[in-house]
Amino acid sequence: MIRRLHYFLALLALAGTMGFGLYSGWHGAVGFALGALASWWNFWRLRALVTTLGTAASDGMMGAVAWMLFRFIVLVLGAFVILKFTKISLSAAAFGLFLSVGAVVLETIFETTYER
Repeated sequence: MIRRLHYFLALLALAGTMGFGLYSGWHGAVGFALGALASWWNFWRLRALVTTLGTAASDGMMGAVAWMLFRFIVLVLGAFVILKFTKISLSAAAFGLFLSVGAVVLETIFETTYER
C-alpha cells in the first residue's frame, strides 16, 4: 500500500508539473514541483513519525509536537521566500502541497475498487 502511494505521488507530481508548465510556464511548473516536493517530504516524515511513535526509542508526544511545529515553520518560511523573493507561482505551489491528499484519494479508490 505504501509503495503504491509513492507511485501515485510520483504520477501526480509529474502530471501536475507538466500541466502547470503548459498552463502558466516555468513559474507554474517550478511552483508545483516545489509544493509537490514539500508534500512528499511531509508524507515521508509523517510516516516515519507514526512508525516510531509506538516504539521504545520514540521521543514521545513532546518530540512529535516539536517535529510538527518545525515542519510548520519550514512550510511558512518556504511560502514567505516564494512570495517575497521569487516569481514562482504561489498558487501552483499551494496545489502541489495537496499532492499527498490526492495520492491518498487515488489509493482509496484503488483499494475499494480492485482489492476485494
